Amino acid sequence: MGLNYKEIDSVSVGYKEEVTMYSLDFEEYLWALGYHEEQIEDLYKKMIRLEPLSNTQMSVFLEAFHEYMVLGGMPQVVSLFVENKNYGGTYQIQQQIIRAYEEDIRKYARGLDQAKIARFYRNIAIF
Repeated sequence: MGLNYKEIDSVSVGYKEEVTMYSLDFEEYLWALGYHEEQIEDLYKKMIRLEPLSNTQMSVFLEAFHEYMVLGGMPQVVSLFVENKNYGGTYQIQQQIIRAYEEDIRKYARGLDQAKIARFYRNIAIF
């Protein structure tokens, strides 16, 4: 994009704790839902052997996968979903995370480049 980036001179100290977190994969999501290792292992074995799942298994795991896709796998969002057993409040947290990413990206840019970055970032398709 031909943007010039500035270095951030100071780092906040004392009042915040930095934690590196990654989105959950589907297996970790199933753990968060309370599935046991044996259940997940059975799913993997059937997939490797190309064995079909029972209608019940397919229905249950497909529903869990749809939930996972909607939630996006971010730990805070998944935690709220598991705790409340519904989607209430999850969208707001997703939006906070998206805004935090944008703010973090923009702090490295100068002047008009910030607007370019924000416009570009906001046009990334999110499903």
